[in-house]
Amino acid sequence: MDAQGIPPDRLETTLAGQRAIVTGASSGIGLATARALLAGGATVVAVGRRAERLQTLSVDRADRLVVMAGDVNDASFREALCNAAGPVDILVNAAGILQHAPFLEGDPGAWESMWRTNVQSVLCLTQLVARGMASRGHGHVVNISSILASRVYPYTMVYAATKFAVRALSQGMRLELQPHGIKVTEIAPGLVKTEILRDVHHPDVVAAYQARRYAPLSAEQVAKVIVDALSAPANACVDLVEINPAGQA
Repeated sequence: MDAQGIPPDRLETTLAGQRAIVTGASSGIGLATARALLAGGATVVAVGRRAERLQTLSVDRADRLVVMAGDVNDASFREALCNAAGPVDILVNAAGILQHAPFLEGDPGAWESMWRTNVQSVLCLTQLVARGMASRGHGHVVNISSILASRVYPYTMVYAATKFAVRALSQGMRLELQPHGIKVTEIAPGLVKTEILRDVHHPDVVAAYQARRYAPLSAEQVAKVIVDALSAPANACVDLVEINPAGQA
């Protein structure tokens, strides 16, 4: 044991042999994270709505990959996912949707969709997965929020509100799940180059993005941060990582 009485085998964490669920794995941060976890030796249950995109993950790692196409907003799909996944060590909540628009021109239907996917599905899926983790006395939940979890830029109000909520959920989950041996990490990236930006159409929002003077992060850069957090020593928890492109303020 070390000077603090911690067994040496608890000072290292490896992804090899661990089983992970990654939502939003058909593109963006979710896809990059699924690939990074597979490369690190984990078995990955990759979840997304586009089955054909998920299949691209299976080229080299089919022996450690389970693909499940479906919508995390669907309660029956969440139940089927947890039943099929088996004992899970890692849950990465990367599914998310975005609509930026001036508040006075916003679509309440889009607001509801963002809230349901970005917040409610995180609550419901994490509860299901964490119950199994708690019964086994260990696990790690990673919630992808945003730099918008602590600030609001023009045209981002509702999306930012969902990410403020994810921050609150992450803090609350950490408090309640820690006694069960479950770590909770929040990853809050700034602007990331993903397909989500292709859904930005309002001319004022497009102009705001075009006026930026910095390059966005890549999904792979964010995935590396996630893997680093998951690889922290067993007696340490990375609570929050904010990662911005250089130049974003």
